[in-house]
Amino acid sequence: MKIFERLIVVLLPILVVIAGCAAGETGRIKKAVQDELGLLSDLDTDTVAGYIRGTGVLSDVLPAESRSSSEIQDSFVLFYKDFDYKIQSVETDPENNSAKATVRLTTLDANALAKDYEAAILRTEIMHTADTGKTQPLTSAEKYQLLYELLSSNDYPPTKNTVEISLTQKGDTWEIEQTEELKDALSGGLITYLADPDILTPSETLDIYLSSLKDMNTEQMQNYLGVESIVKSEDTQQKKIAEGLIGQVKKHYDYSITDTSWEGAKAIVTADITTFDSQSILSAYQRDMDAYLSSADAVIDGSEKRTAIAQEKLLSYITDNKDTVTSRARFELANDGTAWRLISPGQDLGEALFGSLTSAP
Repeated sequence: MKIFERLIVVLLPILVVIAGCAAGETGRIKKAVQDELGLLSDLDTDTVAGYIRGTGVLSDVLPAESRSSSEIQDSFVLFYKDFDYKIQSVETDPENNSAKATVRLTTLDANALAKDYEAAILRTEIMHTADTGKTQPLTSAEKYQLLYELLSSNDYPPTKNTVEISLTQKGDTWEIEQTEELKDALSGGLITYLADPDILTPSETLDIYLSSLKDMNTEQMQNYLGVESIVKSEDTQQKKIAEGLIGQVKKHYDYSITDTSWEGAKAIVTADITTFDSQSILSAYQRDMDAYLSSADAVIDGSEKRTAIAQEKLLSYITDNKDTVTSRARFELANDGTAWRLISPGQDLGEALFGSLTSAP
């Protein structure tokens, strides 16, 4: 028998044993990955929710409340309804009792979800302020509710990314290292996206402020914009005048964002604001008042009655107005390290909408 053939005969059993050991180790590593990631493919509510809370994949972003609502758990299930994975390769490092598995993950489009989520939070905060006249952050329960509503009403397309999973051997068992990078990868990058203070640009942020005004009723808009402070009157006509102004806004208001510039944590966003023509109202009102005040009736009526007549005339011109005007408004925003915000929302928006009526009697 030739020397080469003799070597094959001698070494083949050894090679088979070595290959078998390597294949067995690789198999155990793959099984460890499959056992862990397979839980996310299981749509059992308790299993998925328990896994996510345990590893902190989403609880790092949305800390759980003491209550355990079905909406919180269902949010996790909806988040992972399209989750899938494929183990592409495994590398072992026997000397350090470690291994790496390269895995192709399929998750939902977390970037789109993050933008929608941050927009929903800002919009909800604005409406809370409009309801109560006070600014307050959302609770964790309210944030989970928003997440659930977004996931249940929107279809976020799946995206793919590749991640390296590190494992450590402990005896005969392989354990996955729960790194921050792995948590982020399993969330489709949601943790990273939500930590981005520019996830919503200054213009997108202003758009939320401006569009939210269209959803407010009379009382909400009055609270948010401080309409009563615009009309410097303390008698019973004040409420009617404020309601008349809100009615004009709701009838004519529209907007178009035109330009954005920012440097560092400050930004300027300009927008064309269409609203009722306050100057036209004031001009007609002033002509009428000038005629009245120059008449004998104004002297006879006395101070109190003149004030009442002035208010009645102003309310009449506000209510009957059909003229609109479009003007360019400049809004200042600041980034506090978490998101962009209007610096003085009520004042800035009020001036853009009511214009020269801020100086009305």
